[in-house]
Amino acid sequence: MRQAATGAGRHSARRHAPHIGGARDGAAAARPPDRGRSPIVPALFAGPLVPDMGHTDVAPMDMGHRRPEMTPQERQLVDDLFQRLATLEREPRDPEAERAIREGLSRAPNAVYALVQTTLLQDEALRQAHERIAELEAHADHDPLTGVLNRRGFDRELARAAAHVDRYGGRLVLVYLDLDGFKPINDRHGHAAGDAVLRAVAGVLRGHVRASDLVARLGGDEFVVLLWNLGDADAAAKAASLEAMIAAARVPWEGATVAVGASAGLTVVAGPTDTAAALARADAAMYAR
Repeated sequence: MRQAATGAGRHSARRHAPHIGGARDGAAAARPPDRGRSPIVPALFAGPLVPDMGHTDVAPMDMGHRRPEMTPQERQLVDDLFQRLATLEREPRDPEAERAIREGLSRAPNAVYALVQTTLLQDEALRQAHERIAELEAHADHDPLTGVLNRRGFDRELARAAAHVDRYGGRLVLVYLDLDGFKPINDRHGHAAGDAVLRAVAGVLRGHVRASDLVARLGGDEFVVLLWNLGDADAAAKAASLEAMIAAARVPWEGATVAVGASAGLTVVAGPTDTAAALARADAAMYAR
């Protein structure tokens, strides 16, 4: 049972609260709760914790530079408070218990503020690290020139799609596209012109498929589109439409325009074990034309 917020209750709770900072009396130390995700902690820190700094002899400090050393009494106090927070996380809100914790926090303000500041800095660093990892993962799976999936990213998404269809049903059609007349553009106008054409083709493909479909550049002038739930006739019509739209695209370059054609090959993905073979079949069907 939680102690009431009386003087006796607070002293009793403190005497019997497990030690968190380290093992004591042969018992294994418990870990403090995840303060960064706690719904209790924000409520506790919503108001001023220390209306009067006269409660402590520790001088105010700049929290941005270093964490202050706590006395053993402050460390024990903070450990006990964190144990109470862990108890509150598992039970209904108790205003009296929260008030007792706030009173305890006010008895060691500098140490508690430093702990909070350290936690916030660590949480921010962790958040930035996660964002950076997500950014690097996105770059690893996307073609930096066109912004569509690269071979690595497409292989992963194709495997996921095939597993989904195998479990829940559906149909996947691969459209393999190779650009016609791309090499002469590179030879005559340079690789910068070729890059502009590749970006334009990627834009055409992304702009004329559904959000559920996938577009990828496998390398060079080879693109692939994964179409969901289309029959053979509809898939063939979509492939022909993509060919026509690529051929109709005009890319401005140094006062003129350049353009390419495209040839497409289609195949159905039979299942999760057929992804690599399906790519090979679609490639072969494209060259057969």
